[in-house]
Amino acid sequence: MRHYLRSSAILFALLPTTLPAMAAEITIACGDGGAADFCPTLAERWADANGHQVNIVTTPASPTEKLSLYQQLLGSQSQDVDVLMVDIVGSSSLHVDLA
Repeated sequence: MRHYLRSSAILFALLPTTLPAMAAEITIACGDGGAADFCPTLAERWADANGHQVNIVTTPASPTEKLSLYQQLLGSQSQDVDVLMVDIVGSSSLHVDLA
């Protein structure tokens, strides 16, 4: 029994190195794309470092319009965007849609 457990432990330890990682395609809603918007640059850097692809969706500059867009996406259970960049003020308004 002990030999079996040791063999299983070795197999599971080597598994991540022997199987190729599955690349993911992720769509992220970033900021308005202005000079102060660091989201697209960091998302691309993460994708390049980890072998994934990132699609960037530019969101409105207005917080009210951005909140409305997020509520629409969440309310319709849209699968168009995987990651939303939400500020701390907007998160309290989205709690119903995120529950």
